[in-house]
Amino acid sequence: MAPSVLRTSVYILLLFIINTLASPPSSIEVVNRECNSLECEYVLHVSGVSHWSLTEEPGVSGDVCTKQTYIYPVGVQVVRAPNTRLFLCGENDHGWFYDGVILDGDVTARSTCMTIRCLVLVFVDCKTGV
Repeated sequence: MAPSVLRTSVYILLLFIINTLASPPSSIEVVNRECNSLECEYVLHVSGVSHWSLTEEPGVSGDVCTKQTYIYPVGVQVVRAPNTRLFLCGENDHGWFYDGVILDGDVTARSTCMTIRCLVLVFVDCKTGV
């Protein structure tokens, strides 16, 4: 590989890393949740992305999210959705990506996290360990 091509590749990689680190992490707070057998009403506060979406398409944190079922602006939103497992996707400058947050209608918001315990149990609330 020519030195100029290698240098360009390194610059592109560095720009990507800097861009990724400069983006604020997204966060979601479930302010309130009420569910019946058919649907749930969530009061959610989402920040750190330009838009966010809930989808029934499964995905893990960092994967590209191709189906945005319900799209919302950031901030506090009241969301009525089916009482099913929903996955949160966030939009940034690079497109739509799964955030790692899962809303289990009759349970609570759960986050997939990268610890041994979470990997073994798959979907574990990282704050409570449940």
